[in-house]
Amino acid sequence: MKKKIVIAAMLVLSLAFFNGCEKKDSKPKDKKNDTKTEQQKDGKNSKIGLTTTFKDEPILDVDGTKIMLSEANILINNLKSMYPPETFAMKGNDGKTMAETFKEKLKEFFAKRVTIKKLAEENKIKLDDKDKKEVKDLVADLFNKGKFTQKQVDTLGITRAKMEELGYDSILERKLIEKEIKKIDVDKKEYEKALKNNPEYNMINLIGTDKLKDSVTVKHILISTRDAKGKPFDATKKAEAKKKIEGILKKAKAGEDFAKLAKENSEDPGSKDKGGEYTFGRGKMVKEFEDVSFNLKEGQISGVVETQFGYHIIKLDKKHMSTEKEKKESKEELKKLEERIKDSLKVQQYMKVIDEKVKSVKVNPIEAGWKKVVVLTDEDKKKIEENKKAAEKRKKEFEKKQKEDKKKADEKK
Repeated sequence: MKKKIVIAAMLVLSLAFFNGCEKKDSKPKDKKNDTKTEQQKDGKNSKIGLTTTFKDEPILDVDGTKIMLSEANILINNLKSMYPPETFAMKGNDGKTMAETFKEKLKEFFAKRVTIKKLAEENKIKLDDKDKKEVKDLVADLFNKGKFTQKQVDTLGITRAKMEELGYDSILERKLIEKEIKKIDVDKKEYEKALKNNPEYNMINLIGTDKLKDSVTVKHILISTRDAKGKPFDATKKAEAKKKIEGILKKAKAGEDFAKLAKENSEDPGSKDKGGEYTFGRGKMVKEFEDVSFNLKEGQISGVVETQFGYHIIKLDKKHMSTEKEKKESKEELKKLEERIKDSLKVQQYMKVIDEKVKSVKVNPIEAGWKKVVVLTDEDKKKIEENKKAAEKRKKEFEKKQKEDKKKADEKK
């Protein structure tokens, strides 16, 4: 099961390479960044990917469409940039390595890609000049920033033109789905189930849109009731912790500097050095801590508050309650979330339609080219061995240090 999930994730990441990659910033860039970009455009990277010595060849025949080796290499290279080589050497219950399984999954990927292109053509979906410019700019940006080297271009065939093809396919898929899901009606029960299972939706409804933008800035002091391993204290140690927090509370109530008390006494590593300060909205902290924080008045110090982490003292510095404008914005955000959830169900339904069509697609490997599709290379295998030896060395050094530390401790006794 784990292997299937990882493989599915790999294919999704590859397919979404352009849809989710480096969105253009609508904000104007400063002159310094603009100058740097121009330097990159005019520099050596500007020519990378324009030409290649790579000898491309077909690897698959998908319903008459030839899939080239360079296209597979782009997907493989993309995935390998996100996972260590050890991932591809992992074996599943079927005895096959992840690399072997992924190579087979490429057939499914390209079958789906060809199917989507045919459906886009049938639905008269085309790329406009804006779409093409978007892809060309993105590809140029990737190469200009050194995402790819000329060595990759010459050994794998990752040219700008091939990358642009992948980008065009991704936009065609997006436009096809956007058009087709408008025709789909979502089952009411499925929609309600999806809403119920969505954590963000549940959180917004639990808090309420009128309170979603509420926030507080507090300082707090924690005396933990758990040991270093997270195990709860016994009754005696817990009583000692409570006695300690009560002593600190008296000092805080007497007017001593709260931030200083937090720095000197708090056992919360996340806030201690900041004088115990946190700023947070509703639904971000454990209930006991949040309830007290939002119910305090500015400048007020709480009594002892117990949570799963230990005993706290909380001082409210600032409270922000949602404005009418923010309440309206929260309601709009909830509506948009509901639409996204509904659209995701529509996409799932439409992808089932595509999957059914893919089943009838004929995928035939072209033997000479298919043999050259390599996921786990000899270089990768060498790297795995190097990593293994380095890990073993670190383990031995750690064990040696442990023995030395134990020996020193025993000598002191």
